[in-house]
Amino acid sequence: MDKHSRAVLMMFATVIAAGSAAAVGPGKELSWPGGGAGAVRFEGKDHAKEGHGCKDCHPGLFSMKYGAAKMTMAALYSGKYCGACHDGKAAFSTADPKECRECHKDRSKHGEDDDHKGRKKKHDDD
Repeated sequence: MDKHSRAVLMMFATVIAAGSAAAVGPGKELSWPGGGAGAVRFEGKDHAKEGHGCKDCHPGLFSMKYGAAKMTMAALYSGKYCGACHDGKAAFSTADPKECRECHKDRSKHGEDDDHKGRKKKHDDD
C-alpha cells in the first residue's frame, strides 16, 4: 500500500471512529422534553430484550442524528416514528392512556417521582 492510500485509509478510519464516538452506546438512554406529560426516555436495552436492534428503526423511521425527528403525539398516532410499531398490534399503543408512563417517565410532572411512588410530591409552598 502506497503512502497516499495509507493516508486516505487513516482519514477514513478517523471519520468512522469519530462517528461511533458520538453514537449512543449499549446501556445508554435518550431523553426528550415530552411536553406536559413529562420527559420521554428511550432505553435501547428494553427494545433489545424484545429482540430489536438499531437497524430496525435506523435509518428508516429515525435519522441517526439526535433531535432530527420532530415527534408529536399526532405523528405517533398516524404511525410515524415510535407509532410505526407502538400501534396496539406489534407493541402497546401510543394512544392507550394506561401506557403513558411506558415512555413519559418523568413522574414529577404528575405529582410523583421515583423516590415518592404513590405519594403526592411535596412542594415548598405546601
